[in-house]
Amino acid sequence: MSDNIPFELQSEIMKRLPAESLIRFRSVCKSWKSLIHSSDFIAGYRGQQHLIVRFEHGTRRRLELLEDSV
Repeated sequence: MSDNIPFELQSEIMKRLPAESLIRFRSVCKSWKSLIHSSDFIAGYRGQQHLIVRFEHGTRRRLELLEDSV
C-alpha cells in the first residue's frame, strides 16, 4: 500500500484478505511483513468471522470459505 494511507487503515484492509494472500504479501516490503507478523494483527485477524463449509454429493466434494461481512 502507499505511505499516503494511514497504517491503521492498511491494517484493517489486510485483516479482510484471505490468509493465502497475506502469505504472499509478506515479501512485498518490510513494513507489511512486520504488520502481518505482529501479535496485534494476528489477534485481530483471528477475530474475523470465517466459516468453512464442506459439501458432499456422491463422489463430488467441495470446501468453501464463507466470510461474515461486517
